[in-house]
Amino acid sequence: MPGFALLALLPSLGRAQEARNFRNAWFWGAKAGNMTYWTRMERHAQAPLIGGEWLITRSRGGLYLSLDQAVFSGKSMLPGYTDAKYQIDLKDMRRFTAAGMVFPGQVLHFRPYFGVGFALNFIQHARWADPTVDTDLTEYKDRASPLFITGGQFQLKRFSVFGQGSYMPAQDRFLLNNNETYFVEAGIRWNIGSSIDRPGR
Repeated sequence: MPGFALLALLPSLGRAQEARNFRNAWFWGAKAGNMTYWTRMERHAQAPLIGGEWLITRSRGGLYLSLDQAVFSGKSMLPGYTDAKYQIDLKDMRRFTAAGMVFPGQVLHFRPYFGVGFALNFIQHARWADPTVDTDLTEYKDRASPLFITGGQFQLKRFSVFGQGSYMPAQDRFLLNNNETYFVEAGIRWNIGSSIDRPGR
């Protein structure tokens, strides 16, 4: 009988250990993925991206911060311009993301999640294809945007693997200017310890 009682306790002990590996934790992560974007001269353009992230969790929520780099060479055009001489050559984009996260529950080792926040987007290089055009593009290279995230995290003790997608609405006066932008990413997160100071530590 004691042996059967111990066996019955094992699932709950496993869940408790998983909770300790997630609740009130700091996760550092690395990720790779793909960005789909539109401009006034391109449709469904693709760009690979890589990045790093930081996730601070509580029981069912958390704070998410990330920095990533999309690598691409593209072309765009400002609103109101139609002549080919006004083509703008684009190269690469850096994105900083901050979002509040919700982890509504857990199925075995899997935790789905949702997030809402904002992204700061910085086109790294933008120049007129025709060098005789000299309008300043600075104000069109950078833009903040709301961001929506959905994904799932599979817990493996201190390691977690995850996949997520995010959606960024179209923004006026931005060089990625003709539609929404979508991101699909996957990566790994490492639990580096507790995010709460313990008494006596």
